[in-house]
Amino acid sequence: MKRVWMAVSVLGLVATMGLAASNEVTSVNIVGYNTAVKPAGGQFNLIGVQFDAFDPTLLGVLGTNQLAAGALPQLADRVYIYDPSVPRYHTYALRTGVNGFRDVDNWNGTNVNPNVPAGTAMWILSKAGAVSNMLTIAGEAVDVATQSVNVVKGFQLLAYPFSCEIDLNNTQLTTQGTKGALPQLGDRAYVWKATGGYTTYGLHTTGQFRDTSAWGSPAGACPIALGTALWYEARNAFTWQENNKYLSAFE
Repeated sequence: MKRVWMAVSVLGLVATMGLAASNEVTSVNIVGYNTAVKPAGGQFNLIGVQFDAFDPTLLGVLGTNQLAAGALPQLADRVYIYDPSVPRYHTYALRTGVNGFRDVDNWNGTNVNPNVPAGTAMWILSKAGAVSNMLTIAGEAVDVATQSVNVVKGFQLLAYPFSCEIDLNNTQLTTQGTKGALPQLGDRAYVWKATGGYTTYGLHTTGQFRDTSAWGSPAGACPIALGTALWYEARNAFTWQENNKYLSAFE
């Protein structure tokens, strides 16, 4: 399934309204996209899916013309999706000649196409020798009032489940997660940086996330850019119920 772009627009509107919903639109559906880096060969990038894809599956989100296919998994770009219930990664790659993804653990089996709803995070590993380029993730802006995410005790990969940038301290994680007087006593969020590596935030007893490298200072900005993702380390399991910050745009 090759990707054809039609009437993809208003990304800036959606991204801005995630922090301050003030503009009005007349369309029932807002369609948008974000781009993400597919890194050079042998390198990883962590990306977040934040739109309701027109086909909310791995093939629907990434298509067959954005990643390199290969006769063997190591000759293709690979996608890693973490399953916290096991816990383990499921690894997928496009196999040449079959027009679809295969599970790397069952390479000679049949094509697979797992669901990839908004809020999914995934690692992209470029094959050896690949040149860095851009991926495009598109779909409709998430238009439900609330998203519920089951957060397990321990680690899991998360993306913000709405179609906008956000600050951790503007999410309901601040009230629903476990707080601590020290970083190791509360929930922590490890936000992937575009340049690689993480910025680590801990949920302080004040009810705000703080950069753990400046724990004694007041909370500052804790941004999650559109299309990025994070590891969340929870002290206890809970249901993260997050409200839509730009819902008025659909009225």
